[in-house]
Amino acid sequence: MARVFGIETAIDNNVGKKEFTQLAQNLLSESDPALHNQAIMEFGALQCVPGSPDCNNCPLISHCRAFELNTISKLPVKSQKTKVSNRYFNYLFIEFQGNTFIQKRTAKDVWQNLYEFPLIETDQLLSSSELIENDYFKSLFADVTEANILKTSNPMKHVLSHRVIYAQFISIKISNLSKSFNQFNQIKINDLDDFAVSRLMELFMEKLS
Repeated sequence: MARVFGIETAIDNNVGKKEFTQLAQNLLSESDPALHNQAIMEFGALQCVPGSPDCNNCPLISHCRAFELNTISKLPVKSQKTKVSNRYFNYLFIEFQGNTFIQKRTAKDVWQNLYEFPLIETDQLLSSSELIENDYFKSLFADVTEANILKTSNPMKHVLSHRVIYAQFISIKISNLSKSFNQFNQIKINDLDDFAVSRLMELFMEKLS
């Protein structure tokens, strides 16, 4: 709303909260408010994202005041700047007889309750040699007869409101299962689309199809 209407009032103080609440109420569809709110949330999550909105393919481009004035990067305004931290995710896309392994993020953290591949979070993205020396990696594959690292994706950057996620996906094919894999859900690779995942996961999965 800040971008479409060109509103420079800070969104995180009492004045701004009242202004945006009133504006949202005025825009709310009376016939189907639930669908309207869901559409607004999807629009903010996929289209008009904080860091790099997809303006060229935006259905509201002709109505967007921020696009007209070239103030997209300046809106919305926050009175209290949140410190941005970098995080590094090494995802393991493990293949076994047409299956793969996922887990649910249950901690109060980014993407809570969404599914993801087994994850190794580190201070920097790992090289192949660093990966095989990682303690978690070694424990996970300790009883696997053969684990072949097929390829590593190009690094991906995903900007959230107060975190920047740098991620890579390491494709690994294994010859057998061990007890260490009991902590994950084993599913058909073709069934990945049936699970709710982050946009980062979606981008990787799109390349699999």
